[in-house]
Amino acid sequence: MPRLKFWSPKEEFLILEILPHGVSGLLLTLDGEKRLRPERFWENFSLENLTRQFRLRWRKRIVIAAADPSLAVTLYVPARLEREPAAAKEPLGIVELENLVAQSVGKVFNQCRKEASRMLMVDELDTVLVGTKVHDFKVDGHRVLDPVGFQGKRVDAVLELTLTTRVVFDAWRHLFHGSRDFLFTDLARSALTVLAKLNAPSVNLVTLGNGHASFFILEPAATGTVIYRRPLKWRTGHVLEAIAASIGAGARATEELYRKYLLGEMSDRARNRFFGVMRPVLGKLFEEIGKTRLRGKTYLDSHMPLPISFPKRHGKVTIDPLLPFKLAEELGFRVKENEWAMPQSRVFRYLAPFLEFYYDKSNSLINQKLWRRLHWLAPSSKEL
Repeated sequence: MPRLKFWSPKEEFLILEILPHGVSGLLLTLDGEKRLRPERFWENFSLENLTRQFRLRWRKRIVIAAADPSLAVTLYVPARLEREPAAAKEPLGIVELENLVAQSVGKVFNQCRKEASRMLMVDELDTVLVGTKVHDFKVDGHRVLDPVGFQGKRVDAVLELTLTTRVVFDAWRHLFHGSRDFLFTDLARSALTVLAKLNAPSVNLVTLGNGHASFFILEPAATGTVIYRRPLKWRTGHVLEAIAASIGAGARATEELYRKYLLGEMSDRARNRFFGVMRPVLGKLFEEIGKTRLRGKTYLDSHMPLPISFPKRHGKVTIDPLLPFKLAEELGFRVKENEWAMPQSRVFRYLAPFLEFYYDKSNSLINQKLWRRLHWLAPSSKEL
């Protein structure tokens, strides 16, 4: 469970990007003047490959693991906590609240695991609950920051359940069971949460990967905010596959030619040919986006650079790129673009989880207790 604290002159964060094909890592520092600096980057991060010196400092670093949307999902569930009639006349205590919330999580867990397994396309028993929070409290219809100490018959709240695949859970089990400062999140949730700070009340996001694509809408609801998530019938791999089929080249040669196209290192004739091949594939992407509930400004996070000029308007949707440096600066942080040797979309996928952690206000006593009870709902090896 992450524990927010006063920031020391130089705080260190190890941010892990967990993707279907591997894990990358970034060591990020934050100083007392809110300057963010990337100190070290690992394309293929592995605990076994860390140097002895790095291992010695391991415990002093805050670890933030952000999983690709295909590997983790966060669900929001409204909860109604009914108190016993006799207890309702007394101030609500933390033990009673903990028991009421735990009972509510237990009631919805199976349905949430079923829904998450469908989204993650894995078996239910391979879908593991790794994070539970409760927020947006109301006592007898009146909004309160913390219901402890209030009298009332009913407490309404929002349960936030984060689930991942067993493969991811087993790979990082020592972090989930550790006592260190640690946050596990899904990248889509991080992106939406951070973008909402400047684009409230709702945010649209499209994520494109080689093997999958999805769209997300963070929108207000009667119980706070909810995230609407659905898949898109498209993937970035379609672009390279179309090029390869048209010229009869292998994967490596196709990728190199595509790189030259993006850099403008082709003749006009070759560029026109490439564009003609890619046009129907990109058209299919916008056709799929047009079928969704998306309206207005929609941010695009693509794991592969696309030949699209931004902003790109299509029907009622305007596609905008993610601009992490501008976002960080608007939130009061100091960054230097020349220190980041990677595309802006990838920079965003590291900064968004950090900013989510930095602004996290969920470290209440009840959420600390829920963190300790998580193991109750993780399927044991006997179930497998």
